[in-house]
Amino acid sequence: MLSKEEILQIILGIIEKQEGAGTHSGGSGHLSGLGIKIDKLNIKNDEGNIFAEVEYRVIIESEFTYYPDNPPKEYRYQKSFLLSETGKLLSETDKQYLGGNADNEFNLL
Repeated sequence: MLSKEEILQIILGIIEKQEGAGTHSGGSGHLSGLGIKIDKLNIKNDEGNIFAEVEYRVIIESEFTYYPDNPPKEYRYQKSFLLSETGKLLSETDKQYLGGNADNEFNLL
């Protein structure tokens, strides 16, 4: 049986790959970093499999990020995963957007 920390690391790795976490350079050569922060993780065992519900944030920082006037952009999502007892991904749901601090900037509200 996998520990909660092992499940967290597996799910974090999946999300980081899907979201493209890491350092990026745009066409103008400006750098930005995209990171993932897990806010909630609920785990249930179901017939030997692991069902995990996750709420996470995608955090984007650039060389123009500074507090308090221009904080990092944050986008919150919710997603569910079904893992085997060994941690293999069996299925997942599409991510659902929960909001973010850039909503007004992009007229998403």
